[in-house]
Amino acid sequence: MEPDYVDIQMERRRQIFFGVVIAIVIIGSIVLYFWGKVLNKGTILIYAEPPFTASFYERKETFECDKSPCEIVQPMGEKSFYVSKEGYETVFDSEKIKLWRTVEKKVDLNMNPHFLKIEDEIVEMKEEYGFAIDPVNQMQKLFEKNDPDQKAIVYFPKTLKKPAAFGNEKMILVVDQGDTAATYRVDVEEESKQLLAEISQFKSITSGKWSNDGRFFIASLLRQPKLWIMNEQGELTQTELQGDMDVITWRKDHEMVVANSNGVFFYDPLEEKQNSITFGNTLDELPSKIFAINNGEKLYVKSGENFYKLILE
Repeated sequence: MEPDYVDIQMERRRQIFFGVVIAIVIIGSIVLYFWGKVLNKGTILIYAEPPFTASFYERKETFECDKSPCEIVQPMGEKSFYVSKEGYETVFDSEKIKLWRTVEKKVDLNMNPHFLKIEDEIVEMKEEYGFAIDPVNQMQKLFEKNDPDQKAIVYFPKTLKKPAAFGNEKMILVVDQGDTAATYRVDVEEESKQLLAEISQFKSITSGKWSNDGRFFIASLLRQPKLWIMNEQGELTQTELQGDMDVITWRKDHEMVVANSNGVFFYDPLEEKQNSITFGNTLDELPSKIFAINNGEKLYVKSGENFYKLILE
């Protein structure tokens, strides 16, 4: 039995209906695809110190940015993201992405304290001083050993029996390790000296370093594990600090810095304040030397055969 006219018409209508539905679905999918992939877009420019990484929560996308600003395309709407960089604190933020618009975001990255390995070798400029009798006035003079003319920095009216000098290019401690233990502070720039006191403990001094403002002197004495600090009046005080003088230096005016394998220790003898910073990374070997550049604005340590910059803030 052949289908009648009504059945044929109904079948055609069903086919047309399903064809229309399929076409709508296809067209809708195409529209959604282009909306999601092409049309629904905005741009965010992230300004930060490169290289850094920007990660977006919603789409679980991570972008490696080797320049600033870093241009990132995202669907419109409120977007949460975080910016990270090795050795720096991670910054969490959000921004509203506008359709077909560009928004800008500046991100300030703060350093985490850490040891940063460097390729350069740090060489310490170390001054050495000597004593000699001036042939003209027969007075004892202090001079820099690298000076071929042995130009006098200061003179001493009486010959020191066993003089020793500890200092830098700005300030020198001169102590007579003979009978008197007379101790002088010598200002190199002004070419002047000041008798502080007779400090008997300094007969056994082995090393020492002046603070940058010349107000304090940290000293290591023979067979004494604890360090001693002398103030500008020449008063000597034993501290609870222990350590090799090679890993001790000063920064700022008079803030002492002691390096160890997992951070640094700070001590201010004027305010008698101390604190420490523990780094996220540690050294494989104990530091053997600390270097202070420009009054401690830059600090470096040597550990084994490697050199590291101390990133403090």
